[in-house]
Amino acid sequence: MVLIKILKPKYWPKELDGLTRATWKINDLRIIPSCDWIINRSKEFGYNESFNNVGMVFPIAVSRSDHSWVEKRVLLKNEKGEYKNPHHLSENNDLIKGWYVHVGNKRVQYGIENNYDYIMGYIITTPLQRERVKKYTHIPHTEIPK
Repeated sequence: MVLIKILKPKYWPKELDGLTRATWKINDLRIIPSCDWIINRSKEFGYNESFNNVGMVFPIAVSRSDHSWVEKRVLLKNEKGEYKNPHHLSENNDLIKGWYVHVGNKRVQYGIENNYDYIMGYIITTPLQRERVKKYTHIPHTEIPK
């Protein structure tokens, strides 16, 4: 018997009811920041403890790479003109195609580290939708439930 693990949110904010809900294979998602950054932030603020004790409170937000705003957001450059997220560049220096996580990168990393197969969230198609999801799902680092 194969057990499928799905990381499900405890709450779907009613203010976001118009957004499309989806379930993704967790390994099909692209985390925007580097894994080192995610792991360090998770340790610094006790995210793994929160996930282990409380679970995933809110859904993630994901978009396809084919929206022009996604490339601009993912391929940001630092003050030296270097890409902040070079792990998203193809051999031709183009954005790698796929599903990008805009809200919930630490949730996805937790799912990967804990052998989840799937994760649930919203499909977003505009920066405004991203901001709306952040507005109704953001928990400040210092207030995450433990």
